[in-house]
Amino acid sequence: MRVLRSSDICRIAGSIEDFYMYDCRNTLVYLEKWMESAGVSQDTIEKVFLILDGDKCVGEEKKLCGLREILERYCEESRALAIIQEIYDVLGVSSPHPCDPVFEILDYEKKIYAIADPVMKIVGRAIRVRDELIVKHVVAYVFPKHVVRYVYSNRMNPSDCEIVFEAREGAVIDIGPATLPEILKQLRRRGLAKRSQSLLDVMSAVIQSIIRSGRGELREV
Repeated sequence: MRVLRSSDICRIAGSIEDFYMYDCRNTLVYLEKWMESAGVSQDTIEKVFLILDGDKCVGEEKKLCGLREILERYCEESRALAIIQEIYDVLGVSSPHPCDPVFEILDYEKKIYAIADPVMKIVGRAIRVRDELIVKHVVAYVFPKHVVRYVYSNRMNPSDCEIVFEAREGAVIDIGPATLPEILKQLRRRGLAKRSQSLLDVMSAVIQSIIRSGRGELREV
């Protein structure tokens, strides 16, 4: 199990402390699930809760779909995204919750991230600007809701993907198994992805993050 440094423990607690008081019970529940999925030790989780006075928290636990749903009740979308990105930076793994965005760092110094957003139904690049995370460049108007990567031991092509995308207005597109470039070609034909040089890089980063977070599946064939 992972033991986080004191500075990282304080960073996680500090990222949500301004909004934690409004719904402390559900914030603790969903934060704990995320840290557990990232392999963080129970002792470290308890230290985060201690900073937040988690033992004094009262309230009803509700069935929600992630931290984003809690945060956006009390702050702007760009601020909620920045808080979730801050926690991602510490844990190195995207949130396992279905309504939370998926991140993968593209440029640490410039704070540029690949992002897949299940609410906006987009994949693109985002940049941290002070206390906000701003989506600067959209490369696809879909969200990869379900991802399976097939890894072959006896083929020249090492892997294929099968991806179920959600588009706006509820459309569902199931593509694959196929290589990621072939899948992106089909999205472009449907008018759901841009002819952008960064499309493959950004989508590859997002797919990698989805699998690492446990929201996707890796199958050896």
